[in-house]
Amino acid sequence: VFLVAYVLMLLLPVVVFATIILVGHRGECFLTAKEQSILIGVFFVAFFLLLALRAENVGVDLWNYIDKYHKIASSDFSKIWANSANVDVGYGILNKLMSMLGVNDRAFIVLIALFSTFPIAWLYMKESDNWMLTISLFIILPIFSMCFSGLRQALAIAVVPLQFYFAKKKNIIGFLLSVLLAFSFHSTALFMLILYPIYQIRIKNIWLLGLIPFMGV
Repeated sequence: VFLVAYVLMLLLPVVVFATIILVGHRGECFLTAKEQSILIGVFFVAFFLLLALRAENVGVDLWNYIDKYHKIASSDFSKIWANSANVDVGYGILNKLMSMLGVNDRAFIVLIALFSTFPIAWLYMKESDNWMLTISLFIILPIFSMCFSGLRQALAIAVVPLQFYFAKKKNIIGFLLSVLLAFSFHSTALFMLILYPIYQIRIKNIWLLGLIPFMGV
């Protein structure tokens, strides 16, 4: 079932693309910026559903994350700070807040999937001008698999769109604060500090967006 859903996720943007071309009676495959965004959005909606509705055994460490969620739920905030060596503070606080809202295991998976995918989808839809290359890079690079198993890393990467726009506006304070936020989910987020100087030297957008999945390494 998961394999079928995976294949459908990959095929859905292609089907929508073909529909746009055929319904528009076009002789070429040129797409407007809005249509590019729609295709990227279609892919990420399918990807979100794949993550949200998967079985709890799909993802190497998913069981461990669920078990940790229950442990954090039964502790108080002071223990999260005291145990920061084993649980990243931002991730621990997020887990604790969800448990206080009565979030069960399935809702936990759904919410983490939403938090992990929506910001990246929004950035790609706003900035990418090549839907096929964008989706291809996303699938073949580490962030794709990270969303299934490395939940903390995926959440840290989801902060990148915020860093991207702070870098774009040359707001170094906001950029550093957003890196700190990502760091609270996973320590490897410090690697994202390179995003600011990279943006300032004006690397072409599509390659800068392609760099984002590498943050999952």
